[in-house]
Amino acid sequence: MDQTARALEQTPEASALLHPDGSRPLLILHVDDDPKDHAVFKAAGSEAKVPILWHFINSAQGAISYLQRLLKATSTASWPDLVLLDIAMPRETGLKVLEYTCTKPEFQKLPIVVFSGSKDPKVTARAGLLGAKSVIAKPSSFEEAVPLFQSIYQLFSISTQRPCSGTFPV
Repeated sequence: MDQTARALEQTPEASALLHPDGSRPLLILHVDDDPKDHAVFKAAGSEAKVPILWHFINSAQGAISYLQRLLKATSTASWPDLVLLDIAMPRETGLKVLEYTCTKPEFQKLPIVVFSGSKDPKVTARAGLLGAKSVIAKPSSFEEAVPLFQSIYQLFSISTQRPCSGTFPV
């Protein structure tokens, strides 16, 4: 992993420890070069009152290195439930992460949702061909992000019924 990515790879933090119904946090790996977007997403998850455990990586290469480490883990229990992936990043784009995950059968069931500001239909089509479950316009405000994360939590927490480990592997 490059020096910058390692320095900015953050320890996961829960926006809430448990949902009032006792359900475990949704583990989200957020790959985005903009720490402001991550801060907005994390705050939106808190405001939405949904338990999300966030792990932020600021580059495509950093994400690929992280995913390579996941493959070496002895258990998938602490794998993310969802990857939120930005496409437009310096050096390598989010498409590089999708190119990597689509070559590994172990990641075929890992949902990757692309958040993008790009309106280029070729980028959207390529992301879909490489295995993105969805391509969503990146919310432009905190107010847009709150209901979006309520929906994301509802959708992905239902599909990820597994024991809570509460941590991401390093």
